[in-house]
Amino acid sequence: MRSRRRRRRIVRRAKKTFINLVFAPARVPRISSDTVDLLMRLCEIAALTFVCVLIVHIVLPQMIKTGIVVISGVAFAGLLGAIWFSDYQRKIEQYRYYGFRI
Repeated sequence: MRSRRRRRRIVRRAKKTFINLVFAPARVPRISSDTVDLLMRLCEIAALTFVCVLIVHIVLPQMIKTGIVVISGVAFAGLLGAIWFSDYQRKIEQYRYYGFRI
């Protein structure tokens, strides 16, 4: 009897923790469309920079070190993550319109 209650409590806590993690971006202030446009432009620039730096590094490894390639790649990945985050926030907002309680 105690083990059933304990198991139910553990399952309930795990579900609540999962839901809180999944819907945490809904509690963060929304990223505006102007900011998303700026992020898109910066992400395009970072992608081009990353590709150029990577090509030059492959051709002339002594001219451009690996650290610069890694830094440009991390910048590109970070901007891409911010764009994904804003899309995810928008999707969660749409779920609210369909009646899901967040």
